[in-house]
Amino acid sequence: MTLSIIIPTLNEERYLGTLLNCLSRQTRQDFEVIIVDGTSQDTTVKVAQRYKNRLHLAIVVTRRGVAHQRNEGVRKARFSQLLFFDADCTIANDFIEKTLAYVKGKYTLAGAVVQFDNNDWQHRLINEGYSQMCTFGRFTGGFLNGACIYTTKNVFAAIGGFDTSILVGEDHEFGIRARPHCRRGLLPLPVMTSARRFEQVGPVRQVIQYLMMGLYIMVRGSIRKPHFTYRFGTHN
Repeated sequence: MTLSIIIPTLNEERYLGTLLNCLSRQTRQDFEVIIVDGTSQDTTVKVAQRYKNRLHLAIVVTRRGVAHQRNEGVRKARFSQLLFFDADCTIANDFIEKTLAYVKGKYTLAGAVVQFDNNDWQHRLINEGYSQMCTFGRFTGGFLNGACIYTTKNVFAAIGGFDTSILVGEDHEFGIRARPHCRRGLLPLPVMTSARRFEQVGPVRQVIQYLMMGLYIMVRGSIRKPHFTYRFGTHN
């Protein structure tokens, strides 16, 4: 095996099975999967346990916090290459094969173009804007979406992992700190993720919130205090 896949979860019983199904159908299977659950109040852990016979799967339960959970996953990881997914992602059957071929000998940090799984006109516009941000982020090193991040243990160790004091945007900050230590790329296949937050909050309101958080980060730095209402594990 060559790859450790780390998935932080919190109340993801409706979505996790879809991602694990995608992983079980991959054309290349030389990877382990580490579910790092933040004490879910639903059946997330039971959903994960159903895949123990289909995947090289480990389940870790720890305190909640996406940065902490990712760091815990790396501590348990056995292999030098790391791939982080959010639990509500969907990927093509050859995603792992093409990812490993793309990064081999070239890149030590890579994000993916992330698209939302709603095809109405508002979400199509959001997807186009997000696609441009993901592509541009490859060159600036500043935009990295936690839905899908590839890196190596060497890069991870060089910067001390994800900053657990950051409430929102720890993926963005990880990418900035990693710049001097990595060769950066953009994975060849997109990742589909749930539009649930946009659907529940409203597309316009959610985009405005993201813009406000982005502006705050640009002016004030990382978000370490609850200036914004941005909950995890509650959008089902």
